[in-house]
Amino acid sequence: MEDLKLDPSDILTRLTKLNVNKSAGPDYIYPHILYETREQLAYPLKVLYETSIKAKQLPEDWRTANVVPVFKKGDKKHPLNYKPISLTSRVPVCKMLQSIVRDHIMFHFLDNQLFSTQQYGFLKGRNAVIQLR
Repeated sequence: MEDLKLDPSDILTRLTKLNVNKSAGPDYIYPHILYETREQLAYPLKVLYETSIKAKQLPEDWRTANVVPVFKKGDKKHPLNYKPISLTSRVPVCKMLQSIVRDHIMFHFLDNQLFSTQQYGFLKGRNAVIQLR
């Protein structure tokens, strides 16, 4: 698989598509601020992403998670009736890098026809319901 090439215009497009009505993440930066400063942020984010990929390491803030107990069933006073849920970073810039890497991997698989004709899940234009007929 060829090296991942980052393009500031792709990052700018993704920043333009941010949902500005979402709340701030753990970094207290609202998506609206990222949206309004998108033209100034596109290149610095490209540099940050390239540095992270080259170092094979994400910033610490992007790797931390909050573990929250979620009630399953039964007596609410009993600790075994809760399951731990890991809430990872909701930082839009982290999610953007994830989507860039995912899109790159998907393009590689599709371009090289590495998916089976029987593969229906997670592919655009293929519906698992059709497979059941």
